[in-house]
Amino acid sequence: MASSSTKLIALFIPALLLMSCGSENAVEDAMEQQIEEETGGDANVDIDGDAVRIETDDGTFETGSASLPENWPEDVSVYPEGKVTYSAVMNPSTGDSGMAFVITTNDSVEDVTDYYKDQLPADGWTMEAAMEAGTMVVLGGSKGERKVSLMITGSEDQTSVTVSVQE
Repeated sequence: MASSSTKLIALFIPALLLMSCGSENAVEDAMEQQIEEETGGDANVDIDGDAVRIETDDGTFETGSASLPENWPEDVSVYPEGKVTYSAVMNPSTGDSGMAFVITTNDSVEDVTDYYKDQLPADGWTMEAAMEAGTMVVLGGSKGERKVSLMITGSEDQTSVTVSVQE
């Protein structure tokens, strides 16, 4: 499991970016200082447009890209009618690494859910959890030591899918 400092970093990045209103270098310096104070270790923050990369003694965290993570596993399919709007990668030196992406589609929650309920087992995943509440569906599965989880939510005209893999 990831260290608490790495989780803290992952939770506060969006808030720090939204609150920042200076140059990228000034924001990077402020984030590095805050992370170093919180963790007691070194931090390197690199902001490039919407993408953020943070390296600490606990590992690396990347977020903000509107494309799949570079090493996205081939056995976790991407919904064919979806558009990637966000992705993140966390590679801690302590604990489990993982990655995630968010897609949006005009297809229904039911269509997306049916796709993943069929496709994940076809890709060798054992489905272990399925929960539905209104327009939200949560699915979970495993393959060896790896875990996959999905949260599928819908509104009147759009469905959002968050897919994460824990290595």
